[in-house]
Amino acid sequence: MKKIICALLVTSLCFAFLMPCMAASEKPVIEMEIQSPNYPNYSVAIYTVKARGSNLSATWYMRWLGKTYNISAIGGPMQDWEPYAGESYGARKLDDNTFAFIFEGIEVDLDGAYIWCVIEDGHYDVKSKENRISVGNEVMSPEILSIPSQITVERGDEAEIRCVARSVDESELSYLWYETETGKRADIFAVNDGTETSDFLICDTSELGTRNYICSVSSENGGMTYSSTVNVTVIEKSEAPDTPETPDTPDTPDTPDTPETPEIPETPETPETPETPETPETPDTPEIPDTPETPEIPETSETPEVPETPEAPDTPDNTDKSSDDGQGGEKYDSEDPDNFDGTQSDGVPVWLVITVAALALGCGFAVVVVVSAIAKKRGSKK
Repeated sequence: MKKIICALLVTSLCFAFLMPCMAASEKPVIEMEIQSPNYPNYSVAIYTVKARGSNLSATWYMRWLGKTYNISAIGGPMQDWEPYAGESYGARKLDDNTFAFIFEGIEVDLDGAYIWCVIEDGHYDVKSKENRISVGNEVMSPEILSIPSQITVERGDEAEIRCVARSVDESELSYLWYETETGKRADIFAVNDGTETSDFLICDTSELGTRNYICSVSSENGGMTYSSTVNVTVIEKSEAPDTPETPDTPDTPDTPDTPETPEIPETPETPETPETPETPETPDTPEIPDTPETPEIPETSETPEVPETPEAPDTPDNTDKSSDDGQGGEKYDSEDPDNFDGTQSDGVPVWLVITVAALALGCGFAVVVVVSAIAKKRGSKK
């Protein structure tokens, strides 16, 4: 655990030492150059620079009558320009990134001088553009609040310069844009024959190189201020990495036209099948009664031999009526039970006759039953 804490402390200390170096590794960038108002004589003149960076400081310089002065180094022997600088003058730091030099009562004797500053961060320094001091106007000039220092664009891209200004007496402002080939205000000429009168300018980016523009801001009361020079640099478009060419796709052979499919005639609608009437239930067939078993016919007993009739004795002559028709003899009475011996006169036994008659009657009854059943069955089917 102690080792981890020690490692963290060492890392923090290294980071703390490296932070200033990392912050100073980027060179300061001037975002707004010194402007050039035309100040009245004995007025307060303020020249301002805005820069981006950290731990910045500014040193001011002025060139007057062919001699360069470090106007930040005051307090020693009086320099030649100081008698015309006003009652009070000197460099001011308005905030961490804004620096100014103020003349409280500038005189016309300094008109035509050039002023600039050098911005430093302890590692790098950058010089602002030299701007002309203008003194002699009768009224206070507009104050330019914002205008870019330089712009870099690719060829064909849009580049816009916008100038933000205000009037000290709230009078209406007007704008006019100029171009200078040398970067000096003495060599300016109006852009597009003086037709660019807006608070912004769309620059021509069709050609490579650097072009210099200046904006003039005037107020209705006669005040006028020239902006610093804005450098617009046009560079070639960055080339995108070459994309490998896609091989040509071979032409696809034309697909032969598919013959049209003949129209299939519509199938006529199948007529609806009429509903089949329900089949009436078949009545139950009456059960046929069992045919009574035919009684076994008993074996016919052998007919006993009829004993020979003994010859009748000769009828005496005195027998009444002995004629052939029998009227004269004794008559046989078959109904007399005393005379019945179980046989008929022709010799067939009586019990055989009865048996045959019973069989015939039973067969006839069976035939009648069968015929009746068949008739009923046919009648039910109809």
